[in-house]
Amino acid sequence: MRSNIIARNSVLTVTDFAVSTVGSFIAVVLVARAMGPEKLGYYTYVLWLVHVAAIVGHFGVPSATRKYLAEFLGKEDVATAKAILRAMFRLQLASSLVLTGVGVAIALAVLPAEHSGYTVAALLSLIPAMLMSIPTSANMAIEDFSSNVLSSIVGTLFSVLGVLVVLWFEWGLLGLSASLLLSRTVDFACRQYLYQRRFPEYLATRFGNVPEASTGILPELRRRMMSFCLQATGLLVLNLVVWDRAEVFFLRHFSDIRDVAFYSMSFGIMRALANLPQAFGSAAGANLMSQHAIDAKPLPHLAATTLRYQALLALPLAMGMAALSFPFVMFFYGERYEPAIPVLAILALFSIPAALLNGVRLLLIASEHQGFLLKWGIVCAILNLGLDWWWIPTGGAVGAALANGVSQSVAAAGIWAFAVRRFEILVPWRSLLKVAFCAVTMAAAVVAVTYYLSPGLALGAGLLTGIAVFLASLRWTRALEPADRGRLIGFQHSLPPPLRTWYAFGVQVVTS
Repeated sequence: MRSNIIARNSVLTVTDFAVSTVGSFIAVVLVARAMGPEKLGYYTYVLWLVHVAAIVGHFGVPSATRKYLAEFLGKEDVATAKAILRAMFRLQLASSLVLTGVGVAIALAVLPAEHSGYTVAALLSLIPAMLMSIPTSANMAIEDFSSNVLSSIVGTLFSVLGVLVVLWFEWGLLGLSASLLLSRTVDFACRQYLYQRRFPEYLATRFGNVPEASTGILPELRRRMMSFCLQATGLLVLNLVVWDRAEVFFLRHFSDIRDVAFYSMSFGIMRALANLPQAFGSAAGANLMSQHAIDAKPLPHLAATTLRYQALLALPLAMGMAALSFPFVMFFYGERYEPAIPVLAILALFSIPAALLNGVRLLLIASEHQGFLLKWGIVCAILNLGLDWWWIPTGGAVGAALANGVSQSVAAAGIWAFAVRRFEILVPWRSLLKVAFCAVTMAAAVVAVTYYLSPGLALGAGLLTGIAVFLASLRWTRALEPADRGRLIGFQHSLPPPLRTWYAFGVQVVTS
């Protein structure tokens, strides 16, 4: 039953990933081609600053909401769960308004007129972006991913349409920021509407007569939640350095503005691809949080299984993108973005550690081991900042990619080492090595096939070659076991009917 829930939620998240990735990719390519690296660099930097403000302003509320809501629903304490939701929404509303107000005041006072308009519009998008974390977390706590996915798809469609309109009428950066504000507002409105409909239905179905929210949160629980939020905020700031684009700050001040565009563009591509294996990790992580409140014994096995399937997605995606980085950039972005090719290849290879962490990191959060994550994050953040300071002034975007990749690899190794020791997780090394061999073989075949082809032909031939070689390698090495067939087939019924037969056939081939 639990595997079916993970399968369904994974497919829903992958659907969201597919729509948002394709939509965002179309929008980014159009904007990049229309504006060029320099103007894109300025806009990207502003969006990064807004992103940083949102992370700090969240104050750990989304993580705390998911954790404690899942915990008290698991304990069937509905009154406290509803009180938690109410308190967290008020806290998030207050923080979003304060943060946005301060940001707008600073932008109007400090920035020149040519940059202040679109910066203010981007800052206003913080309010819906931060508020949507509450209904999103509530839906995840009850493992209702469909509400989040539907809202995200609607928001993505509005974003793409907004970009098309802005480019058509040549409304510039201010138009792009206004489009961002509109799409986030629509996304939040959809999530809030679906949450208000489905969350009470879930409570009524599961618990029958649902009590009103508690008048307040007990002092002991309030202290736990406050401690959790403080630790989560620290982790978010550290994750911003280690797992996000802290290099943008150094690139802006120690390199050419175009390097900001080259690095951010490549980072965004790999962040989107990493979302696919992380989709499974998110679904499994939501299950881990719910399961932890009931029975923690199956968690090590579930974490190991999650790792295997994340690697099955992350390794071929990363190796494949590295092999196709030249034709990909040249075909979609054009010659002006040629310096981004080595940046994309480096980030692709180093994206693997981050793609394998989502499930185990949520396991540590669910078991309240944020203390280790915080301490280890400080070590890795210092390492990352040191490498940024050392490599970016001379290496530009390439130096930023290397600094980020090395830091993420060290961080991932430490987190997995702690989790393996603490929860006695049996890492499936044999299976992981087989999958890695298949991915390397696939990448070598793609490079050989596409080396002398034009970018367009190389992309088509590379994709077909990569899929064929990887599946054949999985079968030849027996990287998947017959026991995996049942788990993978569990995804079949969540797919569109036209794909089910082909999917079942593929699973049969690689697991027989």
